[in-house]
Amino acid sequence: MGRTKQQFRLNERLQVKAMTMRCITLLGFFLTLSTLAQNWALINPAYRYNYNDDGSDTIKNQVLVVTIDTLAADTFRYAMPLIARLCNNCPGACNLQTNLPQFVQKECFREGERWRFNDPEELILHPQAPINTTWLFNTYSGDSGTIVEITQEPLLGVLDSIRTMATTAGDTIRWSKNHGILLWHRTGEARFQLIGVKGPDIGQLVPPMGRFFPYQPGDVVEYQYAQFANMHSFGWNYRMNVTERTEEYGKITVRGPTYRVFSFQGNPQQYTYYDSSSLSFNSLEDTWRSPFSSWPGQLITFSADSAQSMIAKHEIDAQGNYVITGQPILNGSTLFSIFHNNAPDTSGCPMAGIPDGSYLQSTAPAFGYGWNFMIEGSSYNIRGAIISGDTVGTLNSEEFFHVGIDEMHLPGGSITIAPNPACNQTAVSGLPNCATTLYLRDVTGSLEQTCTLHGPGPETVDVSHLAPGVYVIHLDGMAPQRLVIAR
Repeated sequence: MGRTKQQFRLNERLQVKAMTMRCITLLGFFLTLSTLAQNWALINPAYRYNYNDDGSDTIKNQVLVVTIDTLAADTFRYAMPLIARLCNNCPGACNLQTNLPQFVQKECFREGERWRFNDPEELILHPQAPINTTWLFNTYSGDSGTIVEITQEPLLGVLDSIRTMATTAGDTIRWSKNHGILLWHRTGEARFQLIGVKGPDIGQLVPPMGRFFPYQPGDVVEYQYAQFANMHSFGWNYRMNVTERTEEYGKITVRGPTYRVFSFQGNPQQYTYYDSSSLSFNSLEDTWRSPFSSWPGQLITFSADSAQSMIAKHEIDAQGNYVITGQPILNGSTLFSIFHNNAPDTSGCPMAGIPDGSYLQSTAPAFGYGWNFMIEGSSYNIRGAIISGDTVGTLNSEEFFHVGIDEMHLPGGSITIAPNPACNQTAVSGLPNCATTLYLRDVTGSLEQTCTLHGPGPETVDVSHLAPGVYVIHLDGMAPQRLVIAR
């Protein structure tokens, strides 16, 4: 009897253990399914998806998640970006529609494995539906959708699983396991084709800020700020010899000796030299730099009081440069004004905006922006630069900045560094006949070495302790020079 009870308890423990292992196995199975299901996500909130609508490599639309609301354990609401559009028949005197949806509607609800795109229509997709599965796609029109094809195809350089859905209205939508929506074609509308994804950084992408502002230590950049009011004009021209560069998310700052010329009514009046000044490009805090992080079609308002604005347009020009332009409002007029009405989809009616033309360009340093209202206005522009010895854009002559400034005549441009590239030593020649401090920095601006030179040289500088790479040699009052260490 005792052995029977022991055997019963042993069998019971074995059954419990088996059930536990089965539950663990099933849990692992469902977790695996859950992980795999995430691969069929139509939109990853951490990514930006770039689309064309004309078969080119120009980014015409960018799908991203602006905000996320968690509605339940497996239900999320994604707010999608809104765009603006010019129109000829807008209510009243307004020629601009705002708060318009992109092709994926204004919001998206991820409800388990079901995706619902909402406002102004309600469109439903089932990313993992088997072949020949049919469901109600457009709840407003009653059109249904059917999975007509499941294939394996190369996509953005990688083999991917792709589903194709066709609707009773003739629409075609395709999506992949790894990259979400590939093709969105509603009957009578444009074909939106995926050409790149920011996140994994594949395909066609908007260049990072560093491409628009490539200035490194050893380069020269010239920029200008101007104002006019009451029939008078003022201008400040700056020429910076870059000795330091720092880069953060959304912000680039360059520093160095700077020469400034103040002009009144177009005539130079005052000359100033700064041992060091800084120039920052901040797309997150400076509204004038916000187009760097814009999406195509975004209405960008630069000033709350006068509503200076532009519609961001992203494209690749004939030379292959990536350019962000301001789409003109009201036939390209440069006057700014705004008034409000209660017309649907119209939050404001800027009478004008940034004129059509390059706001910034990925391979050229020159860009500008400005505004004017009646007889007042201001402008800012980067005129040009010397990058790795090559002049791009338009620069004033050195004489324009040198007039009346003794510091300008220091022989900064006459020093030579040889050998360059260097191995363990290099020599500096053309120094002034006085004690001069040499600063050697890496390309991030970090100070690596200092020493005192007495000129005129050549004087040897030991660089054996430095790692191979690009450095900048800067002497007080002289133009910086690049030094390459190669071993």
